[in-house]
Amino acid sequence: VEDPMENREQPVGKQWRWYTTTSGVWQTVFLEPRSPSFIRCFRFKTNIYAGTVQIDAECEQAAGHDIEVEIVSPTRQAQTASIHVYQREGTCTAKLNQVSFWDPNKPDLYQVILRLQGSDGVLDTVRSYFGMRKIDFDRAKESGAPVSIRVNGTPRYLRGALYQSFYPEGVYTAGSVETIKNDILCAKKFGFNFLRLHIKVDDPLLLHWADKLGILLMADFPNFGEGGDTPLGRKRFETMMRETIERDFNHPSIFAWCLFNETWG
Repeated sequence: VEDPMENREQPVGKQWRWYTTTSGVWQTVFLEPRSPSFIRCFRFKTNIYAGTVQIDAECEQAAGHDIEVEIVSPTRQAQTASIHVYQREGTCTAKLNQVSFWDPNKPDLYQVILRLQGSDGVLDTVRSYFGMRKIDFDRAKESGAPVSIRVNGTPRYLRGALYQSFYPEGVYTAGSVETIKNDILCAKKFGFNFLRLHIKVDDPLLLHWADKLGILLMADFPNFGEGGDTPLGRKRFETMMRETIERDFNHPSIFAWCLFNETWG
């Protein structure tokens, strides 16, 4: 890994100048084998009023195949659905047998297994989850009153903290999962209902425990370095932004994306 410290044309956040200068790998790196035919990505789109979940899947070398979907509710009720892959993509909408909402006070999650079926059996298996939740806003009823963010149709007064996610053991890398969980649990104990992940694409473990323990997240993106607003800098920023949203789209805890920190970029 090469991480040049003075490259202004790459997205930068906490590792550059304003904070602790850091280089190198700070999240888990892993390799896993897969079939030439595989599920590349998928999105869960929930409708709390209809009690449905739409699943959009994108695959490689899987035209004509089917994806078997197994959904298990928070109370362990199981049901199945099927996605037919046309060319590279397929979609289905499942009517849930049991509807249970996700919110910070009751973070119910539906467990999902997607199995890409081929003529010789299962080609790829992915385990995931989703939460039934809707984020929107309610216009002010009175002049001068603020617009209300709503979670599942209920107005929420946002009381949050800027989450720097520094760790004494590893600067940007937590020393254990317990450290991440304790940060979230302490924030809830102090009365916060959201955290803003400050100018970093954070560890998926943190997002996972935010989903499970129940706290809202405003997810920042790193920005251009000072002087990095160039065609190459913009291209790299947009690539990072799109890849991050694809990776983290299904986390019910993320209620907002923050494109730029203050006026950076």
